[in-house]
Amino acid sequence: MNTYRLKISLVEPHYPINELHRIFEVSGNIRFDELHQEIFRLFERHDEHLWQFFISRGKMDSFNKLFNDCHEHVLLNGSWQLDDDLFVSENKIYPTSTMLDELNLAEKEYIYYWFDFGDDWLHRIRIEKITQSDDADSYRFTVIKAVGEMPPQYADESDEFADTPFDPNNISPELDFELSLLSAMMLIVGDPTNPTRFGDLVEAGIADEMLKRELIKPCVSLTHRVQLTAKGESELVRAMEMLGI
Repeated sequence: MNTYRLKISLVEPHYPINELHRIFEVSGNIRFDELHQEIFRLFERHDEHLWQFFISRGKMDSFNKLFNDCHEHVLLNGSWQLDDDLFVSENKIYPTSTMLDELNLAEKEYIYYWFDFGDDWLHRIRIEKITQSDDADSYRFTVIKAVGEMPPQYADESDEFADTPFDPNNISPELDFELSLLSAMMLIVGDPTNPTRFGDLVEAGIADEMLKRELIKPCVSLTHRVQLTAKGESELVRAMEMLGI
């Protein structure tokens, strides 16, 4: 069994990475649901929300990169209860049964942890060091270094953030855009009696991006019925799997 030294930081805009981070050591037999709980306590949070890990291995400090370029992810908490036959994926990682050691991580690789699909706390976890442990049965989580004070879970819990009260309906523009693409793809494959036209995507301001990402087939007019490409269908299935839809 290995012992991992990990550095966890908050990705902006929530907090400058160099101003707040924690370095801790954890045993390789920790499951991902347990790692979530340790981070939950480490960041002094009190309200549970949806969460997810992305095994990016490389640096991807944005939701756009994670959604489009990361092909290993821990199934959304709760979504592991779905029937495996609903989705096809070679990279399913189950949070209640998969241990850190099973991912064959290397030093200087990255994992991302997304907490609260609304406030969108995005954390970067860097693999600082991996060492072998003699005790194969021990469970270890030890904080080695702490830099910066933990921010409150909600903005209105601190006078420092009094000018920016918490709005549960407010999400980051970047994530809102990604969700609009997902919503559009779901409509495209939805009710065949009410097809999505290319003009609908133009009006929504997402047509160019969907063409650029090769999610939809080229259209010759605004009234042309939109169809997903094979890549678009694959991205839709992967996104639905991640979100447990």
